Amino acid sequence: MRKAIETFLRRKSLYSYAWRAVGGDDPKKKALDAARVNRTEGYEVLEIVAAVLRRMKWKATDARIADVEFEVQASDETGREALIDGIVAVLEAEA
Repeated sequence: MRKAIETFLRRKSLYSYAWRAVGGDDPKKKALDAARVNRTEGYEVLEIVAAVLRRMKWKATDARIADVEFEVQASDETGREALIDGIVAVLEAEA
């Protein structure tokens, strides 16, 4: 699943991502970085998309990945778990 998501985010996404840690990522603050989402970092968006797809029990199709990615970018939630919970709630309501 991760490979399909990464391929989509790198090649087909409407958004651009950094694939290395960018400013503000401090190894001494791993807990804070792990709790807060940086939507410009591809590896963080990948993890959120993967978590939502697993919770929704969806396959990693381009359409599903795009739906989840849109919700990631549209939300102002900065907390990782709250973001995942919020996206799942939105997608369940639409189903």
